[in-house]
Amino acid sequence: MKIIDTDQLFGEFLMEYVKENPTESESTMAEKMPELYVEFSHKPCAELDGKTPEEYYLKADGKELLNALKEHVKQGVPVPDYLCEGIVKNTADEDMLALLNDEDELVSYAVNLFGEKESVKCYKKYVSMLRERICSEDILDSITEQLSKNPELVKEDIIGMIEDGDDTDRLFYLEILCHCDKDQRIFNFIMKELLAHPTKLQLYLSYVRKYGDERALDTLYEIIEDPKIDYVDFKELVSTIESLGGVYDKKRDFSNDPNYKKLHQSS
Repeated sequence: MKIIDTDQLFGEFLMEYVKENPTESESTMAEKMPELYVEFSHKPCAELDGKTPEEYYLKADGKELLNALKEHVKQGVPVPDYLCEGIVKNTADEDMLALLNDEDELVSYAVNLFGEKESVKCYKKYVSMLRERICSEDILDSITEQLSKNPELVKEDIIGMIEDGDDTDRLFYLEILCHCDKDQRIFNFIMKELLAHPTKLQLYLSYVRKYGDERALDTLYEIIEDPKIDYVDFKELVSTIESLGGVYDKKRDFSNDPNYKKLHQSS
């Protein structure tokens, strides 16, 4: 399979269109862009052996498409959307798994493509990647987002890592587990992390809200009574308490709080 810059081919297609339609305004051209892209997709290209972009990629063998993806990345040639669509359509999950052991750019493509396929075959590898933390934070964020869509499938693995004493940054674990069904172990973990990070209350309260367990109210009522709490954390606590069905209407004086002054000066 040829390594072709289809973005460049599309650019040449647009230039030809402009020559044939010299009076067309830029705004009209912009409105027609999706339509023109479809037209280009169905136009035979000499550079693609006389095939249309859709035919060239969407009807190709899955393994051949994976090799083409690697070469595009290696040579610094923009990866065509058609190539990615072909991989999603024609490539077996088992063949794609190998990409997760490659360099970060290819790993990133693999994670996105697995997401488009809505495949869970990669989940075991994803858990391992979270444990090892050998890829970029952006990739770990993408992995966490995907695992959060089916958290019950990896719940026991994540809890096992926590119970084994994994003391790395646990925000990825929180993000996944807070989407799970109610489980005493998860509740204990979320509350422990909340209490362990008093200077990051807003962040950790977001996981309390997502998990939605009203048993957290007792702890929240204790935290909010701290006289040293600042105005922003106070408002976040009130919001979280209310989201769990609780009520906090005690009047508090924050007139000396810098954040309170700043917010009320601007309002």
